[in-house]
Amino acid sequence: MDRMIVIGGGIAGLALSLALLKDGRRVTLCEQASAFSPVGAGITLSPSACKALAWLGLEDGLARLAEPGSPPVLRDWSTGNAGTTMAAVKHLSDTRRISRADLHALLLDAAEKHLDFEVLTGSRLSGVEQSASGVSATMDDGREIAGSLLFGADGARSVVRDAVFGEAAPEFTGYVAWRFMLPADAATLLHMAGHGATITAGPDASLTCYTVGQGNLLNCVAITRSDEWAAEGWSERGDPAALDAIFATAHPDARALVAMAGDVGLYRWGLFDRPVVPRWHSGRVALLGDAAHPILPFLAFGAGLAIEDAVVLGRALSSFPTDEAFDRYEAARRPRAAMIHAASRKQAEAFAKAKSGDLPEKSPMLSPEIFGHDPVAVPL
Repeated sequence: MDRMIVIGGGIAGLALSLALLKDGRRVTLCEQASAFSPVGAGITLSPSACKALAWLGLEDGLARLAEPGSPPVLRDWSTGNAGTTMAAVKHLSDTRRISRADLHALLLDAAEKHLDFEVLTGSRLSGVEQSASGVSATMDDGREIAGSLLFGADGARSVVRDAVFGEAAPEFTGYVAWRFMLPADAATLLHMAGHGATITAGPDASLTCYTVGQGNLLNCVAITRSDEWAAEGWSERGDPAALDAIFATAHPDARALVAMAGDVGLYRWGLFDRPVVPRWHSGRVALLGDAAHPILPFLAFGAGLAIEDAVVLGRALSSFPTDEAFDRYEAARRPRAAMIHAASRKQAEAFAKAKSGDLPEKSPMLSPEIFGHDPVAVPL
C-alpha cells in the first residue's frame, strides 16, 4: 500500500491523517517534538469545523469534550456593559470551544485505532525530494522516509513550504497575544453563566475568556497593540505588570482577571502576518492549514480552517487522481482561506471600533458567509 507522509503532528496533520485513513490509506505522521504535549490553551470551533469533525467520525467525542454551543457576549471596555448583537447571531450561538489538548487527544486516539497509521516523533524535517515515482522526506538525523505523497501541515513556519514553494517572509503586525489559564470559578468575575465566551474590546486591546476542559478551566487570551517587536511562538513568558498596565483603564471585571495572570503562568507572543501562499501543491506535495494560509487570530478561525482543509483534501483524494485532486482541493479552499485571511484583519479593526458592547454592523464576525460554510458538502 502506498504511504502518505504527513509532516506536522498538530491539529491540521492529525485531521488530515484521519481523513486519509478513512479512505483506506497508509499514513506516516512525522512530528518534530520528541513527545506530544499540550501546546496552547483553548480552540474555538466554528459550525463549519464541527461539521468537518463529525465527518471524521468525532461527533460523539466532540459532544463529550467541547463546551456546548452558546453565544459570546461583547462587553464595553470602560463600563463592562454587555451588548446584544453577538448574542443574537445564530452561527455564533452554534460555535463550540474545546481545549487544544482535548482536541489533539481526540484526533490522535481516533487515528491510532487504524493499523495503517504510524507516528514518528523526534522527526525534524530538513529536506524534501520528489520524482515521477515518489517523494522522500529527509530528517535532521539523516533518516529518509519514502512515500507516494507528502503533506505539509507543519504550521506558519513550515519547512515543507519553504523547501518546496519558497520562503514566506513574516511581517510583525504590531499586535502581541498573551495567554493564561484560570480555574473555572474565575468566570464568575465576568458573569459568564449562560454564554460561552466574553470578549472585552477597546481601541488598543481585547480580552477573550471562555471555559474549556469540560468547564474546569477558563481560557484567557489578550491581544494588545505594541510598538515593540515580540518573538513568534507560544512559550515566552510575559510580564504580568506590563499586562496590568495595559488594562488599567478597562472595566473592573477585566482588570481582576488580568491581575490573576501572574499567579498561574502568563505567556506572550508576537502576531506575524504572512500572505496566503500563491500555490498550495507542487508535484507530489501539498500544503494545508497555517503552512498554506497563516491566519491572524481575531476571528479565532485558524484551527477550524485547517480542519476544513483536511476534510476537503481527503474528499478530493478519495474521488480523483492525485493531480486533479490537488487542483480541485486548492480551487475549493484557496478563495475561502483568502477571504478569512482578509476578514481576520478587518475584525481587528471592528473590535477597536466596538461601542457600548456592540460590534459595527459590517463586522466579519457577524457574517453568515464565513461561518455557514460546509466543507463536507462543498462541490469539488
